[in-house]
Amino acid sequence: MMDPYMTQLLTLSNSTTKTILYYYWCSFNGFVAKLTENEADKMAGVVGVISVLPDEKRQLLTREVERQNYESDVIVGVIDSGIWPESKSFNDKGFSPPPAKWKGSCQAFDFTCNNKIIGAKFYPPLHHNALSSKDIESPRDSSGHGTHTTSTVEFR
Repeated sequence: MMDPYMTQLLTLSNSTTKTILYYYWCSFNGFVAKLTENEADKMAGVVGVISVLPDEKRQLLTREVERQNYESDVIVGVIDSGIWPESKSFNDKGFSPPPAKWKGSCQAFDFTCNNKIIGAKFYPPLHHNALSSKDIESPRDSSGHGTHTTSTVEFR
């Protein structure tokens, strides 16, 4: 079933082949489409359309930081799609060994933990068919989401 706004888009653009690049339905309803400026203006005027936003290339706002020893006393647990330990974000240079209170382990056959990634474990889904064809039965990230979210953890 086609979303009524996508139907409206196709009508406004006089096209039956308009490229819908992505459709969002979990947190909000929306879609990404290639539009001319005129089509975007028309779409913005459709009743029920909250906003039409242009795609903008932006500069990343990351920065280099000096490692502090107190960071090694903080343990953060993340349950997500996994982690890609070779990412520069998980370089353990300057980190002390895990705190003595740490009782976890690195249960990963396909990568090595270090002084920053101090534990890893794969938790199988309740239903095996919940895994996609891209997923692997490993704590190694197959989608990039877990690696991204884990790399943004910051202690203040």
